[in-house]
Amino acid sequence: MNRVRRFDDKQIDMGTLALRSALAFLSVLAIVLPILNVVFADGPQALRLGDFRLLAMAAYLLPLAYFAGVAAIFVDRMRSHALFIDLTGVIVAAVAVLRTSYVLFSDKATGSELIGEFVSVSLGSGGVPLLLLLLGGSWLLQKTWLD
Repeated sequence: MNRVRRFDDKQIDMGTLALRSALAFLSVLAIVLPILNVVFADGPQALRLGDFRLLAMAAYLLPLAYFAGVAAIFVDRMRSHALFIDLTGVIVAAVAVLRTSYVLFSDKATGSELIGEFVSVSLGSGGVPLLLLLLGGSWLLQKTWLD
């Protein structure tokens, strides 16, 4: 089975296109879905990636990096920058995973030392796309690095 297709004068690897498109979709899900579910005494709230103080302004970099990776397949001048694009996506995803795990496992981050037993933090549905984004982005970075 031939995985390389021809579009105009370019040869496109369909496996790479599918992987980069899936990562771009996961990056949008990681931004839209709640990463953490925080339940206070007065009612539940959801924290999204844009809600964290550290990543609120950098949350747009995830979709930007992975959609730029999809564009790098089609634009010849961007292909030389594919390694930098993949590295940017992996770094932002790694920082988001580290920040999420810090908030999830640290009592000081959630403020539960002040509130006591009335706060509960659990992993939300956006944590799965974020973790898959980190793993898939790392694998793609390794693949790009070796090419």
